[in-house]
Amino acid sequence: MQHNGRRVLLTQVIARHGDRSPSANLTGCPAEPNKWAQRLPPKAKLESLGRTFPVLKLCHDQEPKDANSVPFGSLTNLGGRQMELLGKAIQLRVLATDGVATLEPIQVAVQSTNYLRTQQSAQFLLQGLLSDSPDSAPTEATYRDDPEKSPKTVAVPVAVPDNCWINPFDLPPKEQPGSQPCLWARCAEVEEASARFCDLEDGMAVTRQLVESQLSGLGDSGLGDKGGRASDVNAKFKWIKALDHFVCAESHGDGFWGELRGQTGLTELVRSHVAERFSAWFDDPAVLALMAGPLLEDLSCACAAALERDRKAVSEASRQVGCEAEQGPEMN
Repeated sequence: MQHNGRRVLLTQVIARHGDRSPSANLTGCPAEPNKWAQRLPPKAKLESLGRTFPVLKLCHDQEPKDANSVPFGSLTNLGGRQMELLGKAIQLRVLATDGVATLEPIQVAVQSTNYLRTQQSAQFLLQGLLSDSPDSAPTEATYRDDPEKSPKTVAVPVAVPDNCWINPFDLPPKEQPGSQPCLWARCAEVEEASARFCDLEDGMAVTRQLVESQLSGLGDSGLGDKGGRASDVNAKFKWIKALDHFVCAESHGDGFWGELRGQTGLTELVRSHVAERFSAWFDDPAVLALMAGPLLEDLSCACAAALERDRKAVSEASRQVGCEAEQGPEMN
């Protein structure tokens, strides 16, 4: 494939999941599960995607980590549409760069983390990526109405838990399977050695009280982030979960989440605080290496593999041309 006189051997895309519901019912309101259930893709749609883009479990016991939390922590209809549009945008860019008319399944490979929301996000993205045109995506009805046309099927492999380079926060030490992930452990060390985190938490004491008053379920959600501090494994309060709740509500409008009307200022305070915490973590070179290292290593290996395949293909093509030249033209 040619582009500006150069051949394109590989295009790699890294994407997060689409819009999702909050990770848990932090308001404690009994009506919340039904509210969010109405925002999820229809079961028939997910089943259709599952047939066209089946999830491939590389371990027999790979139950998705969020399987029992639905409708919380789940991809929403909005999230599915976002991923489909992203797939179409990638399709347009790849086709324009590579100079081909269409993408074929054999040219596409994907991998997902072990969450329903990321697996479904991959399926929606593939639906947009492999659509026949930028304005239409393949649907089950399309193939039913035109029996001669088969869906472009691509499997969605799930990363093996102990080797999930996509999400290092879930990756345990190789020498100690099942122990605390290396990244969380290092974040805890950074917090213990830095007065910056104490200052950050002291400055947010009043805001924390306000957040807890708004989200009564935050203290008993069982979703502790190793606490206000990564090192406190018993703490239940988690800033990132509070922000998760506010942002999810915000993306669906105050009319959908009436309890948060007028809480824009609170959302921004929490957002800013979480950004400061992550900034303090990622100022540490070891945290950066643990976070980006596995991903960059995998990307590098994929590039090397693409170059090797191309080298062999060019070599084989040259060999065949040489053989044909030696044989000369056929005589009738």
